[in-house]
Amino acid sequence: MKYLLSVTAAGFFALATITAAHACGGGHGKTAGISKPVTTADMPIMTPRPKTGG
Repeated sequence: MKYLLSVTAAGFFALATITAAHACGGGHGKTAGISKPVTTADMPIMTPRPKTGG
C-alpha cells in the first residue's frame, strides 16, 4: 500500500511540475514591448503629504 501511495504521489508531483513549467514558460513565444517611452502624463502626479500631530 505504501508503494502504491508513493508512486501516486510521485506522479502527481511530476504532473504539477510539468504544468507549472508550461504555465511559466508562456508557450506563445511573444515578448511584451513598448513602442515608445512614456515621458508625460495627462495629469500631474500628486503625492499626499503625511499629516502631523496624530
